[in-house]
Amino acid sequence: LPGGEGGQDGAGERLVDLVEVEVLQRQAVAGEHARHGVGRREQEALIREESAFNPNARSSTGALGLSQLMPATASLVARQLNLTLATPAALLEPRHNIRLGSAYLGGLQRRFSGNLAYAVASYNAGPAAVERWVARFPSAELDEWVEQIPVEETRLYVKRVLGSAATYQFLYDSGTLTTLQAEAARVLLG
Repeated sequence: LPGGEGGQDGAGERLVDLVEVEVLQRQAVAGEHARHGVGRREQEALIREESAFNPNARSSTGALGLSQLMPATASLVARQLNLTLATPAALLEPRHNIRLGSAYLGGLQRRFSGNLAYAVASYNAGPAAVERWVARFPSAELDEWVEQIPVEETRLYVKRVLGSAATYQFLYDSGTLTTLQAEAARVLLG
């Protein structure tokens, strides 16, 4: 085994640390998702895609934390929730970031009448872009609409988030296909 005595090179310890971090992040999600009308597995899937459960994630565009919130967006959501404004340091704190990310995703779902695909696309590309795309393809089935998203990054993002949410539901909740899983499979498989 690499690393000499007992095969310890630190890799096993790092893996345990990573698993513990993901478990803690999932526990934090469990306390926030329902408060904002967001499904737990959907929020976990978004966090997985945005930051791979890394609470210190920073994007090249300035998005921070687990939910990869832009500071301006986070501050707007914090004001709506009557919370202290979201500083960059606060956005790296998992519970605060998850609370704001859940509230933002929940607001997007309400804005798009509960349509998760529209909300997820909006989380990535912005609500104005999604409103334009919905107007361009008003009668498209969900899978067709996703395929018509003109920005490849957003199109693939929506597929990954919906696919991960369906997988999480299947693995952790029921063991049977739900409506979300069926829709995600349709989107992913065309």
